[in-house]
Amino acid sequence: MGTYLPPSFEGEKRRKKIVSRLQALFGCDPRLRQSGKWVGRVKISKRGIAAARTALFQAAFCSLHSDGENAAYYRKLRDVDKKEHKEAMVDVMRKQLRRLVAVLCNDRPFVKTTATPDNPKRARTGQTLVKKPHAAA
Repeated sequence: MGTYLPPSFEGEKRRKKIVSRLQALFGCDPRLRQSGKWVGRVKISKRGIAAARTALFQAAFCSLHSDGENAAYYRKLRDVDKKEHKEAMVDVMRKQLRRLVAVLCNDRPFVKTTATPDNPKRARTGQTLVKKPHAAA
């Protein structure tokens, strides 16, 4: 694990578990309210640190202007999935947390990549392309 994680996170081996714990710490984890047959809407729990949640919201909002990948993700959530602004922003916040965990676990800086025609998944995986030479026939 990376050296920048708090000691309480050191025992975790899976990134998904770390992300879910950080979402709870920041208070942006989903919470479903229901009672009997009535099922309410899924909202953020707001049980974490309010100042950290505000900072994460502001960082996600600023990333819409500076990061094309986050802007496209936000636009997809608004146009295709028909989510409201706050719902879409919370999803962008969660994406930012996943990026943060990847940086901390890999102990490397975040490298923004772009999709290319030969590899459209490159933007999602963050992998760099290394072309292998073809074997002589």
